[in-house]
Amino acid sequence: AFRYLKLMKNNQKKLLFNLAKQIKAEPKARAQIVTTLKSAKILTPKENLTSHYSNLSRALSLSK
Repeated sequence: AFRYLKLMKNNQKKLLFNLAKQIKAEPKARAQIVTTLKSAKILTPKENLTSHYSNLSRALSLSK
């Protein structure tokens, strides 16, 4: 997972961390964010990361 994070450009990391923080900080906007991630096929209907994005779980856990 760390290898993947090192390969990500800094701006991509910042965007991902900011999105994770936004999901946690704004409960009203969370539904919209989850819907967007589902439509982009990043999240499954049960709000798990899809297999193509499973390596992002580490990045999302670092944003806590």
